[in-house]
Order: sequence, then C-alpha cells, then structure tokens
Amino acid sequence: MVVIPKVGQQMLVVFVVGTVTAQVLGIVLDHAGRNDVTIAAANLAGFAILIFVAHGVAWSKSVQGKKVTAKRPVFP
Repeated sequence: MVVIPKVGQQMLVVFVVGTVTAQVLGIVLDHAGRNDVTIAAANLAGFAILIFVAHGVAWSKSVQGKKVTAKRPVFP
C-alpha cells in the first residue's frame, strides 16, 4: 500500500485540509481536555483524515481523467 507518496503527490490539498483539521482538532481538544489519550486520538484522527483526503483526491483525479463514452445501441 502506497500511503506516504500518495500524500506527497496531493500536497496542496493535504496542506489546506491539514490546516483546517488542525484548527478543528484544537477546538475539540480544548473542550475534551488535553491529556495523553486525547492528544494521541486527535493525532491519529488527523493522520487518518489527511490520508483519506489524499487518496480521495487521487481517485477523483483518476476518474476525471478517464473518458466515459456511452455505447450506442446497434440497430439492424
């Protein structure tokens, strides 16, 4: 499974989403309290979100690049 290279290939989107995600997770930590467990959970959630976004954007770009053509019915 190629995780790190895929995140690097989608660096701009990952950066933007990571900035927003860090702010949101910071707010969540402010409300939940900052201890070892919540910080570790927030970090793991952030990693998962960034990896998911990178793979989702890569998949979206690959689907957009494929030309979809409808098959015409053949009439005798």
